[in-house]
Amino acid sequence: MGFTKNRRYIGAEMAETAPQASPARSPRVLVVDDERSIVDFIRLGLQYEGFQVQTAADGQAALRLISEFKPHVVVLDVMMPKLDGLAVAGAIRGNKDTGVIILSAKDEVEDRIKGLDVGADDYLVKPFDFGELLARIRAVMRRRNPAAGPLLAVRDVSLDEATREVRRDGRVIELSTREFDLLKHELIQTVRGVGYRIKT
Repeated sequence: MGFTKNRRYIGAEMAETAPQASPARSPRVLVVDDERSIVDFIRLGLQYEGFQVQTAADGQAALRLISEFKPHVVVLDVMMPKLDGLAVAGAIRGNKDTGVIILSAKDEVEDRIKGLDVGADDYLVKPFDFGELLARIRAVMRRRNPAAGPLLAVRDVSLDEATREVRRDGRVIELSTREFDLLKHELIQTVRGVGYRIKT
């Protein structure tokens, strides 16, 4: 059974397993939360979308993994042991290559303002829809590095290899990891030598 993007996390644990993402050019996401069921829920969904995912249960472990894993986006809880999410976001504020999305049960306007003020790119309140989280991750990646590419386009179909997003006539097309890789191969074959750009 595939992972559907309209799944809403409300505290249920996930027992499914996801296919492993190919390391080559896969976007990297670090998920930081001390609630295991939330971490597993997000990890499963992102792996189905072709992301490389690492996880941490506290702020200190998160800082170590940010240095080692070099994620494109960190999905970060606020209330955690050892070092809270606001401190982590503040510590990496100057890292232009890593975006931060705070994912927290703290839903007051003041909490959101505080999170954005310390350097987060976005703030999403629990409970949340996985599809919305995925869209916000991709939006942060586009804002942080709009030229990350490469972008493949043939007629009305475009494929963004950085965010693993496919559009047709401007509308997002939902594909499995395998379908995405097959489409990418076909598009490369179609436009090879005509303008396909690979940026390293």
